[in-house]
Formats: sequence, C-alpha cells, structure tokens
Amino acid sequence: FNWAPRLPAGCIFLKSNLPNFLYCIADIANASPKASCAVVLEVGTIPPDSFTSGIISLNNDFWLINDSGNDPIIYKLDHTGSIIHSIYVRGGNIDWEDLTKDDQGNIYIGDFGNNKNKRVNLKIYILPYKQLSNDTITPQVINFKYENQTSFPPAESELDFDCESMIWTNQSLYFFSKNRSKSKQTKIYKIPAAPGNYTAVLKDSILTNGGITSATLTTDGENLLLLSKKAIYVIKNYFQPSPSLQILTFKKSRKEGICMNSFGKVFIAEENKDDKDNYLYSFKLQEALHKSPLKKMN
Repeated sequence: FNWAPRLPAGCIFLKSNLPNFLYCIADIANASPKASCAVVLEVGTIPPDSFTSGIISLNNDFWLINDSGNDPIIYKLDHTGSIIHSIYVRGGNIDWEDLTKDDQGNIYIGDFGNNKNKRVNLKIYILPYKQLSNDTITPQVINFKYENQTSFPPAESELDFDCESMIWTNQSLYFFSKNRSKSKQTKIYKIPAAPGNYTAVLKDSILTNGGITSATLTTDGENLLLLSKKAIYVIKNYFQPSPSLQILTFKKSRKEGICMNSFGKVFIAEENKDDKDNYLYSFKLQEALHKSPLKKMN
C-alpha cells in the first residue's frame, strides 16, 4: 500500500487500493488545513461464515458478532482476521448489533436492534472473561427499555429507538441511537453494566447523520468514536466540559463495526453482505487526525 498523493488544501485523504476506503477528513470548521496523507491497510476479509455487526479488540485479538437472522455465535479472530475460536451464546440472536468490553475483559453483546422501533424485549448479554475459552456460554442478561418511548412503534417523526452502537465506561453502558427520523440527532442513553432490569436514561444527543452503526472509546477512555457507513465522528474529551469534534468521511459502504487496539490503531469491519463489503481495515487514528480542523461542541 502506498501513501496517497499530495492533494489540494482543504482535505486530508487516506487512501489504499481498496475500493471502499478513499476518504477525507471533512472541513467542518470551514478552514483550509494543509494537505496531508495517511494510509489505510487491509488486515483481511471478514470470514464467510459471519455476517458482521460489531467488533472489539481484546488482548489484541478480535471478537466479532453476527447480525440478525444468523446463529448466536461470537467469533474470535487473530490479527490477520482468521477465526481461531467461536462461542455459541445461549439466549438467541433477535438482532445483535454491537459489542463492547469492560476493564476486566468481560464482553457485552447488544441484542437491541430495533429497525421498526417496536421491540419490548431489548437485551444485553454478558459473557464473563473467564468463560471465553468455552465453546458454549449461558450469559448473564440485562433487560432494558427507553425512558422516553411510550408507543411501539412511535410516530414516524419519532423513529429514534433503534440502536446499533454501545460502549462501556465507569461501570455503565452507553447506547447511541440510529435515528430513522428526519432530525439527524443521535440520542445517548445510559444504564448500569450489571445483570438486571433497567430503564435507559436519556443523557445527551449529538447532531450526526443519524445512521450510527458502531461506537468505541480510544484506549485512554477520553475520546469517543462513532461510526456510520460513510463517516467517523471523533469526539475528543467527550466526558469533559468542553469536547471537540472532528469528522472523517469516506465512500459509503456497509461499515458495521469499529474498535481500537492497545497500539493506537483503529479497525473497521464491514458487514460481509453476500460476500461484498467484506473487508477488515486498519489505520492510525492520530495520523489521520493530525492536521484536521477541530470544532468545539456546545
């Protein structure tokens, strides 16, 4: 893979020879940064048996989950993207959409896909770290509902209760809605990261394109990355009083999972729909963001 050529001022492009990954950092502050370049590498392709909906890095291996309509199996992949272990999760897969991990290595699988906004059985499955070498796990379960949903489904203007992204931090889980209304607001909800029945509390909202498909934190826990099919929203110092925003945009494809390893590399997994859009990519986040403009958030 070669470095991208020099480009006109105003964008920062990352380029590989992969068709879905020529993209630029959007000039959201109406500035004109100097042209710069970074490189995106293909790690591998998504295994043909999986229909990717989320990915995490744990001890610098990957864990990947299937989407709805597939078996409730979580796959462990090595650094090349090859399957080295799989676990059957008792409890089913209505619509698995993302996964995350805590500081002890326990894995949380979000069975909260809700395309029609009418589910009343939203769940998160907890896989204990000490059982990740098993072939089958009976998980602990979190059941939850949204505090501001009263109709199933709601009116078309309020179709904001689908979710495909989740993070863990400070003993809590945060969800980021996939807004199907025209508001383009991504709503952020919070529940405890422990087995039980909870009401997800609305904590915040972010103006995005609405179609957030996955989320992760940087390894220091300070910065939030929200993925869509054509952008990454990088919110620096998200949990501090004055966060800032940078946006990376790219060619639209079925990008469904994002994670970061301990070496500062970001990995993006595509869905593997009909053996198309089935790449696993990596790039260095700081290299991509080095010269891009910042925008303070209100």
